[in-house]
Amino acid sequence: EPGRHLSLPPRAQTAQEPMVKQAIIADATPAELADLCLHFGFGDGTPASVRTTQLFGGYSAQTFRVEAAGRVAVLKICKGYSEADVRAQAAIQGVIGVRGFRGGCSALPLTGSGDGYVALSSRGDPACMLTHVEGSPADKALDAGLDAVAVLRAVGEQLARLHLVPVSAAVDKLRTYHEGGVCNLADHLSGDSLREMEGSEHTRAHPFVSTYRMQLAELRAATAAAEALPTGVLHGDPFLDNVLVSSDVAPTAASPEPKGALSVYLVDFEDATVGPLIFDLACCAIGSCFVPAKGGAAAAEEAPGGLLDAGRLAALLLGYSAVRPLSGCEKASFKTWLRLCLVLNMSWRFVKFHVRSREAAEARDSYQELEARVRQVERPDVLSMVNALLNALPQATDERAEPAGARGRQDTASASTSAAAAATGDAEESWLAANLPAVAAGAAAVGFVVGALLRSSATRKLSKR
Repeated sequence: EPGRHLSLPPRAQTAQEPMVKQAIIADATPAELADLCLHFGFGDGTPASVRTTQLFGGYSAQTFRVEAAGRVAVLKICKGYSEADVRAQAAIQGVIGVRGFRGGCSALPLTGSGDGYVALSSRGDPACMLTHVEGSPADKALDAGLDAVAVLRAVGEQLARLHLVPVSAAVDKLRTYHEGGVCNLADHLSGDSLREMEGSEHTRAHPFVSTYRMQLAELRAATAAAEALPTGVLHGDPFLDNVLVSSDVAPTAASPEPKGALSVYLVDFEDATVGPLIFDLACCAIGSCFVPAKGGAAAAEEAPGGLLDAGRLAALLLGYSAVRPLSGCEKASFKTWLRLCLVLNMSWRFVKFHVRSREAAEARDSYQELEARVRQVERPDVLSMVNALLNALPQATDERAEPAGARGRQDTASASTSAAAAATGDAEESWLAANLPAVAAGAAAVGFVVGALLRSSATRKLSKR
């Protein structure tokens, strides 16, 4: 679920929606799993023909590692999502796989008489089969001491590669952000979210709702303006808990830094859609670049939403721009979408725990953490820091910024060639060497010192692919 990045104690699940951050307990039998696997060409339909192991997680699905005849994949049985919604997600994951994206889980097609990427279990739950990737959740890896700058740079690079996948929503029959995904943006634009707030006795007179009305007007204006920006596949929820990281040599307690190449993979594409690319980058920033305030209880009280970390943000933007430079219009809209992505996630929490799941009283005020972040990204010093980082980045021509799908499928071949060239390691390292000093100097000029952090981390051997 969008905005679900919130840890809560276990509680009873509501009839309407899956519990936020409460893992779904697997109840599928071996026979049911074998039958589903057969739809995707794994095994012969008997439990003995496939080996299944439940994977960590499962906040919106039951996921299983599947092994059969030397092949490995991930079976995902979705809970709380309609068949149509899962088909929309899987269609996007199927297309990115066919178009050569290897930086995340792509969907495998049905075999035999099936068509598409989704099968129904005997209980009616939609299921899809995904490519298997190895790694640990990025948020947990950073908590364990993995270098944040290296990880954020790699995340930026991978997100940019996803954005360079050539697609056409009309030709490829993919959903757009007007129809679903991407933090339920469509529900806000249509007014459904506001009507839900105004229709509940618990929220209609709440001060949050009057503030949200003003934010909704800004959201609609920004979305209308974004129609002119480059579009493509959006992950829709690129927070760090939807990223897996791995390296050639695993970190240890004594040496938390990976000793080999660092790889990142995007997973959990439930919010995937087609839309303005800048939304995904801003969403990634709010989900990866805030850190807890240091200084004990007093600091935490002063900054309850944490602090926007200049080093992390710089690393994310540097990595992204090394693969896909932003256009001038995208740079100009980034700060707006940084704030509006927080508003979308904040309003989800507000509705979730004030209207839909009021029994989770301990989470009732969880929206205030994101409300504090909204206030923070509106501060003049933070805006100046973000401006300094954006101004130090290269600026794309319209051709470089816009994937082929936004102009038509006729340019697919040339776009794929350009994307591959842009992502080569030599070009990446050369660009970083030339631009790191400018980014560090620009940020330091407005009081945010990131130079030492970037210089010590961003040019390590692990950055070379």
